[in-house]
Amino acid sequence: MIRFINFLFLLLLLNACNETGNNSSSSASSSSTTSSPSSTPNKLSIDSASIRKYFIDNYPSIERPHYSDVSVEFLPHAKGENSLGIYKIVHSESGKKQTYFAKLCRDSSEPDSYVRISNTINIFNELSQNANYPYFVKYKESFTIPRALIEEQFKEVVLKEARLGIKPSPKDIAVLVLEAAKGEDLDDFIKKAYATYSLNDLRKTFLKIGQSIGNLHSYQSTISIIENRKRIGGFVHGDLTFGNIFYDVASEKVSLIDYVGFQKFPMIEPLVSDFFSSGAATSLKPLIEACNSKEAALKIKTIFESFQEGLEEAFKNSPQKLAIIRFFVRIQGVPKYVKEFLEKYFTKDELPDLEAITKEYNEAVKI
Repeated sequence: MIRFINFLFLLLLLNACNETGNNSSSSASSSSTTSSPSSTPNKLSIDSASIRKYFIDNYPSIERPHYSDVSVEFLPHAKGENSLGIYKIVHSESGKKQTYFAKLCRDSSEPDSYVRISNTINIFNELSQNANYPYFVKYKESFTIPRALIEEQFKEVVLKEARLGIKPSPKDIAVLVLEAAKGEDLDDFIKKAYATYSLNDLRKTFLKIGQSIGNLHSYQSTISIIENRKRIGGFVHGDLTFGNIFYDVASEKVSLIDYVGFQKFPMIEPLVSDFFSSGAATSLKPLIEACNSKEAALKIKTIFESFQEGLEEAFKNSPQKLAIIRFFVRIQGVPKYVKEFLEKYFTKDELPDLEAITKEYNEAVKI
């Protein structure tokens, strides 16, 4: 595995050269084991024959797959601001394909965080085999790229640092390697489902997705008193956005990526509320803005409410927890523009009874 990860590093470097140097790379003569200038050009074209020759000339001692069996793709529009660049690496061998994400981390300690939480993550991955729990995409390996090479070859990293206002660190950049999640992230999946699914299919699918996320939060959840109110403690992802949630239609399974902030938290309700207001609602906003009919509005409402119902379903065995979660999901987690949209297209009888939800919540949190 270490050798393969080293190989990925070389491919990342070469791919960056390709993107930032008009299909050229740095001089192959930088290594003491390179061939003579007469046999190796100063500028290396990125094609399979030249890559093989480059590896043979420079790294004769390592075992490696043929370059033709590996593809590397830089994802310039990858969501999130906590990475300096993400590469997708597809490795094909003996008819089997393995896909990885290589994330250039803003925080050099991030790979260590994945190692620390691996035992707990494995519990959820075992649960996901036979029940509707999310699968945490496996951490594979990590390595570092020297800062000097970052500045020389990975121009997109330097540009992103400038855009984010990050003061460049002299430290080497840590690269985190995760297996790719199956399916599509919910940002993309929602658009496809909205355009092609029936109301019944939308309801079944997003009910299942919501329940999977709810099962994560409800697992070994507790009630405790914080700030003179009863609160729910439970596991949280740490950065739960629709870009970090994947859904695979074939297996009907949910997968999670970018979970470095995963932990057991004493108050999960505010995070659940934020997830709906800045995650689910934000992903639906383009559909809301383009909506011009009751039929289209009903599809959007079905997606949003089914997701809410699925998450609430995970807490059905505890009326107290359910009342607390429902308040944060149905009221606190619904932005003003979503409320206005729902009120525009639906009557009061077609919408949740917010007064009743609030009353149940106030009773549930009393000491």
